[in-house]
Amino acid sequence: MAVIREGVVPVLLWCHGLMVPPRKSEGWSDISFVLFDHMLSICNFSLDNRDTLFTSEDHPLWTTPCFSTQVIEDVPSDQSENDPVGRPLPLVTGHGLATGEAQFVDDIPEFKDELHLSPVCSTKVHAKIVSVDASEALVMPGVVGYYDHTSVIGQNKFGVFVQDEELFASEAVLCFGQMIGVIAATSEAMAKKASRQVKVEYKELKPIITIQDAIRENSFYPYASVPVHIGNVDLAFTQAQKFIEGEVNTGAQEHHYMEPISAIAVPKNEDKEIEIYVTTQSIMFVMQSISALLNVPSNRVTVKHRRTAYILRFFSRTGRPVRFVLDRRLDMILTGKRHSYLMKYKAGIDKEGRISAVDFKLFSNAGCSLDISPDIMDTTLRNMDGCYNIPNFRIEGHLCRTNILSSTSFRGFGVPQGMVALETMIEHIAKATGKTQEEVRLQHHYKENDVSVYNMKMKNCNIQKCWDQCVINKHSLMSGEQRSKSTIALSTCPDALQGSALINIHIDGTVKLTHGGCEIGQGINTKMIQVASRCLGIPVEKIYVSHATSDVIPNPSATAGSATSDIIGAAVMNGCNELLERLRPLREEQPDISWEKLVCNCVVFASTALIDGGNWNSQTGSGRPCNYYTLGVGCCTVEIDSLTGDHQVLSMDIVMDVGKSLNPAIDIGQIEGAFIMGYGMMTVEDMKWTPDGVQISNGPINYKVPGVRNIPREFRVSLLKDCPNPKAVYSSKGIGEPPLLLSVAVYLALKEAITAARVANGHSEIFQLDCPVTAERIQKACSG
Repeated sequence: MAVIREGVVPVLLWCHGLMVPPRKSEGWSDISFVLFDHMLSICNFSLDNRDTLFTSEDHPLWTTPCFSTQVIEDVPSDQSENDPVGRPLPLVTGHGLATGEAQFVDDIPEFKDELHLSPVCSTKVHAKIVSVDASEALVMPGVVGYYDHTSVIGQNKFGVFVQDEELFASEAVLCFGQMIGVIAATSEAMAKKASRQVKVEYKELKPIITIQDAIRENSFYPYASVPVHIGNVDLAFTQAQKFIEGEVNTGAQEHHYMEPISAIAVPKNEDKEIEIYVTTQSIMFVMQSISALLNVPSNRVTVKHRRTAYILRFFSRTGRPVRFVLDRRLDMILTGKRHSYLMKYKAGIDKEGRISAVDFKLFSNAGCSLDISPDIMDTTLRNMDGCYNIPNFRIEGHLCRTNILSSTSFRGFGVPQGMVALETMIEHIAKATGKTQEEVRLQHHYKENDVSVYNMKMKNCNIQKCWDQCVINKHSLMSGEQRSKSTIALSTCPDALQGSALINIHIDGTVKLTHGGCEIGQGINTKMIQVASRCLGIPVEKIYVSHATSDVIPNPSATAGSATSDIIGAAVMNGCNELLERLRPLREEQPDISWEKLVCNCVVFASTALIDGGNWNSQTGSGRPCNYYTLGVGCCTVEIDSLTGDHQVLSMDIVMDVGKSLNPAIDIGQIEGAFIMGYGMMTVEDMKWTPDGVQISNGPINYKVPGVRNIPREFRVSLLKDCPNPKAVYSSKGIGEPPLLLSVAVYLALKEAITAARVANGHSEIFQLDCPVTAERIQKACSG
């Protein structure tokens, strides 16, 4: 094993409230110190004891330095130095991103006669549109026009499964912030100013906001969940010696990407062609949506993508280039969030203390349109057993129709919510049986050749190996800590998908690679360069990845589900191998000539690869819905302040089975990033609406994302060695989403710490703790 990065970073942390006195060096005035001293004097405190005033035991929550270690597997000693696979190469775009040279959509210089759009959004949650008056806006200088549903040439509706979402609301608005129209103007400032002058008259209707509201009003989408049912749950319940029941809620989460939604449409004014520069994870969906909205064939729409933030659907009607860039407030109001869930569980326990049967009922808040909610719920149900072998298992899911913005796909795709419920149940069972949580987990986790809830056999199941390695790491470096909890993650990856790539070999021996994946910071371009380099046997410097575009790769799969490296990597391998086969006769005749001479004539080949997803039957809920599993174990130690509700992650240890990593540096970055995103879901990211459905969280002022203070004080990530995966490219595994599930360890550790505080205060150790576990929830739970 090799340690690729290790170090201590002293960080002086700023905590909210009165955790830390203000400092003049941070821009605070003398009045800040006067007020702070005054408030401390009221509480009969002194600045002299500030180091221990608001901390627990021996760990000041605001002065602990950060320490991190990342451990990877060494490349084989006999591997060629020119073979980049398995080496921790930096992102090919890293330099440009760090220096600001990388071009995002809004960095593209303005086109001639370009217009700017600004949306007119609903200020009501659920209402009929009585009238719209844009007359004041239209007489403002620089305003070119107002466009709404009457301006759409083609279809005003779009959607993933059903066409139920309007681009512009026509008769009624179904959520706060829904687009009613747009103003087009010669400048962004004028477009924004004019959009605020559009007058909309409404007749308000009764809204449905929460999951509880939807259940009470019987407001559900027609959805038949994939049947996940193994054994005989009802019979097992009659034979159980003990029962536990409970429920848990998880909240919505904002994507909060660095680049807000941006797009530029450039009409070509010939044969109805239009060129789109857009931030997206699905080029094909954008192409199809715009084709329908403009009523033109897909072959007239060219979607170009360099790097992404999110998906945008819009149109150009003026015959002039149009730029649409949302500011952060509008971005948060207009874009979908992670689904919030209500999850109820019932478990039966036999006389040996084993789980004999489990029954789950799940409800997700799908919002005002269906979007991709059925697929997300299906994914939740398929992964609901996690790592645990339970003989009798039944799950059902329901999609709630409400008047909030439509919920959409998010990293983890419904699985983290299910993990919270599953691990909450495991924790509840441990308390009910008098066992530790670790004992319950080790008693029930899957082993080699066990059968999952959908009758798929476990192959190359390294759960115990990951667990043992995590325990070794934890005890060797952090012995004696309290309130430490471990969890196991198992995620299916991927389903049957198509990957496409085009490999051009130029006359000077350089290679241009274009593929159907979207670079969203996960390093897909870097990994594909490494794959092509090994296949062709040439240095990485000779390979360049061009931006994705629909006129080169017309029907690419969406970049999602941690499957992109697998499907695009297979396509690149197929293409490279075909090229080598074409060059083989010449190579056999002249085995000693250089690569450059070998390819003196340019060779072009388009490759498509289909990853076999098995024989999954969505009607019976059985078969093989995935190609392999990605596994991991995490152990977390936290400290809480029961008075203020503040907390600190003292340490986080992660061991992941990523097969044979294509690029360990990128994979570890994905693991760390996924964990921090999951940490936000579990703790600080609290998306809020008013009781009548107006979104409160619309910017960084009132929506917190993890910052430097939230980094675990000790953060260790290890890639499990000697675990090749024969199912994917060069024995690698998809890694983008599975590590996020390990953030559930933070939730479990916080609940354990809160339990200790509750017991000390004479309260029950059985209680419901919903996500996110904010400071308010910690303080309230500790006080009973």
